[in-house]
Amino acid sequence: MTISRYSSWLQVGDDDLFFWHHFPDKICSQTAVIIIGPIGPEYMHCFRSVKLLADELAHSGYHSIRYDPIGMGNSSGNLEDCNIWDKWIGSPHKLTEYLSKEYSIKEVILIGLRSGCIVLSDTIKKLFVRNAVFWYPYAQGAKFIRDIQLLDKLLYKNIEISNDKILDGGGYPITAELQSEINKINLVSQDYNKLENALVINSKETTSKSRLYNKFIAEDINAESLYLEGLDAMTKQAAISKIPYSNIKSIIEWLNKTVIKKREESKTTQNKSLGYTHNNFKEVVFNIPSQRNIFSILTTPIKENIKKIVIIVNTGAAHHVGPNRFHADAARLLAEHGVSTLRMDLSNLGDSTYIYDDDAHHPYPQNATEDIDIVIECIAGELKYKDIILCGLCSGAHNIFHAAIKSKNKHLQKIIIINPLTFYWKPGQSIFAPEEYQAEIEEVYYQKQMYDYKKWLKLVTNPKKIINIVRFILLYIVKKCKSVFASMQGIFKVKADNILEHDIEKLGEKNISISLIYSKDDPGQKILMSKASGIIKIHSKRNLYSSIEIPDADHTFSSRQSRQKLLEALINCVIH
Repeated sequence: MTISRYSSWLQVGDDDLFFWHHFPDKICSQTAVIIIGPIGPEYMHCFRSVKLLADELAHSGYHSIRYDPIGMGNSSGNLEDCNIWDKWIGSPHKLTEYLSKEYSIKEVILIGLRSGCIVLSDTIKKLFVRNAVFWYPYAQGAKFIRDIQLLDKLLYKNIEISNDKILDGGGYPITAELQSEINKINLVSQDYNKLENALVINSKETTSKSRLYNKFIAEDINAESLYLEGLDAMTKQAAISKIPYSNIKSIIEWLNKTVIKKREESKTTQNKSLGYTHNNFKEVVFNIPSQRNIFSILTTPIKENIKKIVIIVNTGAAHHVGPNRFHADAARLLAEHGVSTLRMDLSNLGDSTYIYDDDAHHPYPQNATEDIDIVIECIAGELKYKDIILCGLCSGAHNIFHAAIKSKNKHLQKIIIINPLTFYWKPGQSIFAPEEYQAEIEEVYYQKQMYDYKKWLKLVTNPKKIINIVRFILLYIVKKCKSVFASMQGIFKVKADNILEHDIEKLGEKNISISLIYSKDDPGQKILMSKASGIIKIHSKRNLYSSIEIPDADHTFSSRQSRQKLLEALINCVIH
């Protein structure tokens, strides 16, 4: 059965809620399912699982809706809004009204995933729901907040962050007011007097019986409890997250035996995406004409003075909104400076996914260069942009570097590379620490550790660590010798003898400039200077190279302060 789907924004009060509507060509039921995905970092981690669930629900004859919570993803708003909780629990109401008005939907089922169950439990108090699924739920809001606090301690133990009672939340800030609202939630003590059927799915590794399931049974709610595999793997970061196929199958089976489905024809015409209009910009879904599916969102300023556009590609295996919403925030901020952006998904990442194999969503896909080139040609040809800039973080930096080298488009002017881990990823290498640049990665590590006296005490008592340090020192000396030799080549204008210098030289010949933005404790700048310092010095004199260092920042700039500095640095690189 063919699945049709479209994305758009739905007005919710003063905000615009971004959502996807999935439905089959022939409707088997006038029942819809709204998926309330996780809030916080797991929103990004579970993206592929949520998307596949929505597709499979449509295969089974249900309208299905997935959406970005207000303040997250492509939706408008700000997580530091004091009314964000009310907006979260009100969003399923607005989506229900939309489904009823546009598609004559008679019944809505809610599926909550992880922290989405916390939102579901409060939503269900006001929205008439007879059937609900609690998928790997946080049973207590306080437990979710404790996990976020622990995450912040792990991420920012060496970084000074402001003490203003706002959790950075691994890039998804949680205000004191929001913490208070979430802390109130206990799924076991909530009121479910309208609920008739419930499915509770917990991890197979869980040894204790689900208290939530027991509550449903005690209140004469027809409940089923399942303990399934794959839940922990689903919530890992996007590049290594795995879809729990058995879970999705179980959810579909439960719905099919629980929901009375009447085979009725229903309106199936897709509504036209309305886009999202702000005071300073407008956003629309922009489909790239290609044999492969390439999804993107185009953000244009209301008052556009120059035909300049920034194309932002995927960071790692995350989808087009970027880690900690960086891509979306950057696009909207650039619009305020008169610059358009297109944030895209490579052809098997994010909303361009068409293969769900575990090894298909790779940060360094073989088709990345071709996909980016297709987009460049479309932007220059169809949209007539005359000044094109590519921007990428982590693997995105690698992918735009190679796309720029191979591109023949005369309108490509600059690439902005942010925290690259490698310039030449090879199959079999680690996606987190490519072995080719292990010396640079270790250099950053030891520089961070050398002022910690506890590390020195451990060194004295552990001979193996001494061996590791000796090995590092030898590698470091060799690396420095190579770097000095590369610098001498640049001074005397000797032709580049390594591939990185050769490729940067190619960019220079095409007059494509490079801007590097890097975290102080990230290896990207050291990699570049150790392998290509000679040509970099030449390009700097020609105004074809610039760099900006951001202190107190992790690899994806997840703290509020570092992310703000990153946005400022990006504006500087684009405008100047």
